[in-house]
Amino acid sequence: MTDLRPFLERAPIVEFQGSVHRLSVSIYRNRALSMIGAWNRGARYNIRNYFGALYTALDPDTARAEMRRYFTVEPDCGFVETIADLRLSRVVDLTAHRLGRTGIRRRDLVADSYTVCQEFGLRAWEIGLEGLLVPSAAVRGRKNLVVFLDNQQPGWGIRLRNVILTRVVPATGTR
Repeated sequence: MTDLRPFLERAPIVEFQGSVHRLSVSIYRNRALSMIGAWNRGARYNIRNYFGALYTALDPDTARAEMRRYFTVEPDCGFVETIADLRLSRVVDLTAHRLGRTGIRRRDLVADSYTVCQEFGLRAWEIGLEGLLVPSAAVRGRKNLVVFLDNQQPGWGIRLRNVILTRVVPATGTR
């Protein structure tokens, strides 16, 4: 695979300020903005037990659709739906510009294999990016924000706005 570090080092850095949405299993309701689940299991943009990531969506329907991809049966404890306000200064938007000579196609970012995404996540984390704006694998045309909490920069901010206990992940249009 192509080394993605040079691509990310040259990519335009953008700021992100806005609300994000997240669903997690309700046993984490007191840690709704934790990377513990991703750290323990690994996920699309992080490598298990190596570095964590906080997975968020830019809208609630996309957050619900993403959760449905991973839970075919709802856990007995239900879910918590979280809304947080974020302010980040070092984000690369993988949905906004071409992937250039990397040899990677957009569909690689939503594939069932996480190899390409984990490579992007690893290199982004290594160079100190606070996050990646990425395409949703669950809803075509929607975006997610993957946040690397341990790469906080001056001016970084996160504020938990709302945590709602919910029993059912409501249906929405998916890919």
